[in-house]
Amino acid sequence: FKKSKANIRLHRHPNGTLYKDSICLFRALAYHQLQTFQNLEDRVDQLIQKWPREDDFSGVPLSQIPEFEEMHDISVNVFSLNEDRKAECVYKSVKSYQDQMNINLFQNHCSYITSLAKYSKKYKCRNCDYITKRVTDLKRHEKTCRDATFLQFPGGYHKPQTTLFEDLEAFDSALSVPEGDRYITHFACFDYEAMLFPLPLNHPSLFGSPSTFLFQSVYVAMLMGFNPRNVLSMRI
Repeated sequence: FKKSKANIRLHRHPNGTLYKDSICLFRALAYHQLQTFQNLEDRVDQLIQKWPREDDFSGVPLSQIPEFEEMHDISVNVFSLNEDRKAECVYKSVKSYQDQMNINLFQNHCSYITSLAKYSKKYKCRNCDYITKRVTDLKRHEKTCRDATFLQFPGGYHKPQTTLFEDLEAFDSALSVPEGDRYITHFACFDYEAMLFPLPLNHPSLFGSPSTFLFQSVYVAMLMGFNPRNVLSMRI
């Protein structure tokens, strides 16, 4: 990723050595709070202690960013740059905390954005091909974008049901299932199509009763792919 004054990269220790862990999101928050690399690792250690981690911790999934925001009372927006430095919002916070942090996502690693105005000259809508030079215009557009998905619920309120894994964990913490083991990575779908073909009036009876149509298979298809939930399993 090209070095930029608007983007503080967090892949190296101040002494020059490369990090080999997966806690760059916590480093971004630590830098946001301190605005300096001095005592950065001490602050990272304090922040990481609050997050429930497993032995094979490999970063915070995008699906758990809301929990991260709630834990630290901060709104987090995640952006990504493509090859022509066009910015696209990967995750937009719906929280309204006074403190706000913007981060850049690149190959499952994040860096700290100091200024969105300097970060990119082009911002693309997540739902359509709308492009603007200012992130404020992008936020205004996405609120009314015609290609966005809008959900309406009776009474204007929706309470999501808990999953089986959440019920197990609530029953006994020892029954907790790692996030990566909760969903299959690939799937296969089969589609069978058939048609009814009219039979001549003098056609022999089938199964002992008069037959007027023949049920015949005309199409068989198989689709293989990856679980779309894995998109939200991207870790930073």
